[in-house]
Amino acid sequence: YKKTFSSGVNTPIVVASIIDIKREPNYISDKTNLLKLAKDNHYKTYWFSMQEEGDRIRVVSRFVGVKKEKDSYKRKYDDELLKDLKNVDFSKKSFIILHFRANHAPYEKYTPSSLYKWKFDYDDYHKKQYFAYMDSVLYVDKVLSDIINYMKNNHKNFSLYFMSDHAEMLGFKEENGKYGHSKLDINVATIPFIYYSDKVDKKFDKNFYNQYL
Repeated sequence: YKKTFSSGVNTPIVVASIIDIKREPNYISDKTNLLKLAKDNHYKTYWFSMQEEGDRIRVVSRFVGVKKEKDSYKRKYDDELLKDLKNVDFSKKSFIILHFRANHAPYEKYTPSSLYKWKFDYDDYHKKQYFAYMDSVLYVDKVLSDIINYMKNNHKNFSLYFMSDHAEMLGFKEENGKYGHSKLDINVATIPFIYYSDKVDKKFDKNFYNQYL
């Protein structure tokens, strides 16, 4: 686990930048597209997303073999992604992208109410946003834990990378009272990066990481 710096401050820019390994938002190159590289190396490619992917993301995801987006799900919660993961045939080489939704506002809408830990004070906007966001973080932690445990208990020779596309500002003093993302601010660009594998001992010995390193 490391703190990491994102390549942007909103979802379309960052997802496209990660998949195409590019430093400029409008520069598209098939030569560096991770999905095409996976496909060319005989991986079956999957894209399961709880979000509505825009045109910019669809451009870089056009090499996906199996694709499922938000409108295809009956439920709106991220644990649906684990169900899709369980249907993947891991006897074949697979490159899989799971795109979460819960940590985007309105946070309470995408977190199952049965898993709320904190109550929301709707008369206090800051408390509402803060506690709803923290509930969403706990929920994503649970889903991520379930994914890791599923892979660990059922499959071998896998690597899992988890990172955010951006962070969220929650109105604190160091954020100048701002909320949300899509603002060019270091608080929005500082994100978590988690790596887990059953086969590789990868040492994180650099002072910082970003989505290119």
